[in-house]
Amino acid sequence: MKLDKKALQFNLQFFAEPGEGDPATQQPPTTEPTSPSELQGKTYTEQEFQSEIDRRVTQALKTSQEKWEKEYQQKLEAEKQEAERLAKLSAAEREKAVFEKQKEEFEKQKREFERERLTNQTLKTLAAEDLPSEFCDMIMAGVEKAEDIMANINIFKKVFSDAVEKRLNDRAQTTIPGAGEQQKINADDPFLKGLGL
Repeated sequence: MKLDKKALQFNLQFFAEPGEGDPATQQPPTTEPTSPSELQGKTYTEQEFQSEIDRRVTQALKTSQEKWEKEYQQKLEAEKQEAERLAKLSAAEREKAVFEKQKEEFEKQKREFERERLTNQTLKTLAAEDLPSEFCDMIMAGVEKAEDIMANINIFKKVFSDAVEKRLNDRAQTTIPGAGEQQKINADDPFLKGLGL
């Protein structure tokens, strides 16, 4: 990627208040600027710009690597402690502990798989009912059974349909430009009676 040198050279002090950006009163920084506020007044060449980008990328990679190493060391220490604990157990107890751990991991994977299956089924049902898929998480919140999800979908469908119908009725009752009179509300309308109007 080739950068235009003129595009990188600009003077932000042009926008400063009178007296603030006067080059005669400013003193050059004694150290290399590190914060964004210190970098604002500096004009970069393409090489300086690239070296600043490289420095920041290197710093971000170093921080990321340190975080990864810390997490890796914690995981390694936990596994080491678990191995020491298992070494103190008898052969039968060790086999039982390993079995329990494997069983726990299997159950966790099974729950994740079931949740994913329910999510997919919920999305299919919402699409079949012409309901927005954005409400999938809300419908599934705190629910683990397909029957409960279907009950939530049915409740949501009724509430959503009622809200759409109300909005359409409200829109139909507004004044149409050039039509003259506003439509009158029919007090015998069962929908309005259900709302208590």
